[in-house]
Amino acid sequence: MSALWHHADWVSTVHPLGRWARGWNEVLATWREIAAVFSIYRGHDKRADRIGSPHHLSVEVCGDTAYSYAVFESCLYMPEGELKLTLNETNILHRFDGQWKVVHHHADQAPAEWQERIRRMVAAG
Repeated sequence: MSALWHHADWVSTVHPLGRWARGWNEVLATWREIAAVFSIYRGHDKRADRIGSPHHLSVEVCGDTAYSYAVFESCLYMPEGELKLTLNETNILHRFDGQWKVVHHHADQAPAEWQERIRRMVAAG
């Protein structure tokens, strides 16, 4: 994830389970939190399907800035049953020295029930 992002104090993100993060150090911390959650998750260990993927992806390029938007659909297989999520996501990228880097990522907040089930999974280890 680090290689995809521009490392500046003005980059920003928010994820389905999180709070707003501003600046590369905070943004990186959010991705580390997500990695920690999915290091615990085992619902896909014996499955071939994806945890989630974007649908209806649109990308627009305006000079050295680009943005994308999509509907992200996810399905986790939890002990108490499937946990499905559909949310909107937006990404903004900028071209620095010929390389595209993410400068902003936004995803809708997950419903409270979804967040609670993830919290219980993390607490259970």
